[in-house]
Amino acid sequence: MKVAEKRLIGTTGAGSSRLATLGALLCAALLLWLGAWIYWPGISGPELLDDRSSVLVIGDLKKRPELALDYIVGDKSGALGRSVSMTSFVLEKMYLDEGIVGNKKVNIALHLLNGALLIWLFWLLLLFIEVPGYRALAVLLGALWILHPLLVSTVLYVVQRMAILATLFMLLASISYVYWRLRLIRGSASVLHFMPVPLFFAVALLAKENAVVLVPTLLLLEVWWFECRGQRGEVIRWLQRTSYGLIASGAIVLTMFALLRWERLADRFLPEAIFIDGTPAHAKPRSVGLRRAVIPPTSGADGHLPRRCRGLQLPFHSAIHAVRCAGVAAGYRGWRCVDTQPRRALDRIRDSVVPAGP
Repeated sequence: MKVAEKRLIGTTGAGSSRLATLGALLCAALLLWLGAWIYWPGISGPELLDDRSSVLVIGDLKKRPELALDYIVGDKSGALGRSVSMTSFVLEKMYLDEGIVGNKKVNIALHLLNGALLIWLFWLLLLFIEVPGYRALAVLLGALWILHPLLVSTVLYVVQRMAILATLFMLLASISYVYWRLRLIRGSASVLHFMPVPLFFAVALLAKENAVVLVPTLLLLEVWWFECRGQRGEVIRWLQRTSYGLIASGAIVLTMFALLRWERLADRFLPEAIFIDGTPAHAKPRSVGLRRAVIPPTSGADGHLPRRCRGLQLPFHSAIHAVRCAGVAAGYRGWRCVDTQPRRALDRIRDSVVPAGP
């Protein structure tokens, strides 16, 4: 009788899990449809700034397809050339060629794809730590990103496809890393399983150089999320030494770079407002040549944009911010490592609210 009851409970649990998964996937599909519906009116908007110099300069490749490679490797937007992003523009010009409208349609589709990948990533991470309702939470976090108003200026700004594509391959690299990490915990990982991570990372760098932030992101994910632990909770020493060693080395290199090139960095991070036909359109570093007028440092009710943070022009405040970040990181690690009475009390409160996994 007890065996039959256990089988019935197991069958019910599996059915409930499948139903919850199906419901979460349905909600994710509705979310993507909602995102498309919200963004779609923006395809009728005009081109902006760098769209003219990076995208609209591409000629009629249907008549002269031999120029395609020149546009791909000839772009000098970044240190690496951003050939992956330019390849997408070239292919679109050859096979779609709907002008700025088609460019924005592709951007919207890529943004929604990134949203689906982000939900997938959250799904895996939250499942790993056995968060109750992880499916719904993953969809909710994905919704906050897909529908965030701040991303309108990226999705509907055609040339920012470079950032969108970099995000796409960064997410693919992150998902690949999580799957490799789970295989490592099960004891079935190999170098071959890890290879998609550097492959996607390299492609992301060729889309836009800011993909370099993937390296510290994965290192912090390992140290703070997976905690360098194996199947039985033991610390994987080689992974721990590698992770902390790379974090320390990167911090030293970045500190030395910042100190040696402080003046240039400070100059580049002082933004200026740009006017296009009398309308404030974008904010870029002062190295940008396309500007009609510069907004004064003080702004009022005359329609000017508000004063912006001067960033590295204020070394003291930059140093304070760096110390705050380091303090938060150190405090988090101390809280995790030190067994104190307040922590045990808060852990008991947490466990009473969120039941522990089996």
